[in-house]
Amino acid sequence: MGAAGKAHRHAMRLSIRLVCLLLAALLPANPVRADDLGAAVARINNSAGAFCSGILLTRRIALTAAHCVFNPRVNRWLPAEAIHVLLGFDRGAYAFHTVATAYRTDPLYDPSRPIETLARDWALLELKTKAPPTIALPQLADEPAAGEALMSLGFARDRPYRLGRSDACARLPRAPLGLIATDCRAPHGFSGGPLTARTTGALVGITVAGEETGRSGLAVPVSAWRAVLDEMSRLARTSEDLRRP
Repeated sequence: MGAAGKAHRHAMRLSIRLVCLLLAALLPANPVRADDLGAAVARINNSAGAFCSGILLTRRIALTAAHCVFNPRVNRWLPAEAIHVLLGFDRGAYAFHTVATAYRTDPLYDPSRPIETLARDWALLELKTKAPPTIALPQLADEPAAGEALMSLGFARDRPYRLGRSDACARLPRAPLGLIATDCRAPHGFSGGPLTARTTGALVGITVAGEETGRSGLAVPVSAWRAVLDEMSRLARTSEDLRRP
């Protein structure tokens, strides 16, 4: 092959590589699968001796249920520093630990009327330390359609040291206003844990209640807290920019 032919073949290879790189930049990134979310599921411990579940949303913000940051024994909200967030928790060991520095709840959530205000049962936690970048964060999704395959994750009270999951479940057609009803397992301890689309792993809500048998649950959808998350994320970015030299 002559010099002209080699130059032509080299140019073709270069063109193909450029096209591949361009397509990779234009196409959306592969979604985080539900099976990959385990490291982002948090065990939320508090100074009152109780625990719940949660989910990491950004490197500085985690989500749980509002009733998990309220102490009914003394009828008070817990101080932020009393809320411990552990990621990668497994049989007492964990990959990451921090505490909250502040948190936001829905102003219409009333811990003295938990059933009536269940659709407002969420709390966004500001973390003292950034979570490591190796932890895959969930994408956020709209409410699932009736019958859509779902998965719930969390730390159940009857098995508190291992992450549990329920993935042979789906959305039920009817639910109380502002909530997602599912036949996903929702035992005590799953409160605040993620409810995800089974195929994509996208976060559609967090578990906030279950029937006594734990065989079905209710979840607060993403739409209930997404605007507050966006506001907190903007403020966090601004704060970090101000701290930079």
